[in-house]
Amino acid sequence: MPATDVTIEHYQRPEVKEGILRYCQGEHGARALNSDEHWYRGTDDINHTVALRGPADYEDTIKRGRTLYATLDILEQAVFETDSKWDKKAGRPEVPLGTLADCLAFTLSTD
Repeated sequence: MPATDVTIEHYQRPEVKEGILRYCQGEHGARALNSDEHWYRGTDDINHTVALRGPADYEDTIKRGRTLYATLDILEQAVFETDSKWDKKAGRPEVPLGTLADCLAFTLSTD
């Protein structure tokens, strides 16, 4: 579902934004973000590559959907600076991004 003015305003409230970013950004790594669509963002290069969305993409991510998601795993910071060409046929990056090899820690959760 698309973001609305109300949801964007909510996520831009300083205390909400601060709490989410504190949860997502660690000293040595971060959680990937998603907002009702994909974990990836397009990059600006001519090769049409994608990269994982992270805390630095917060403002853009909250404008893409009503719900904000974060991974349970904390990934090495370098993974957010890595990109890969998009494989249209497979519907995923050609080179996997944010694999267990990039995982520094994992948070348990229940729903």
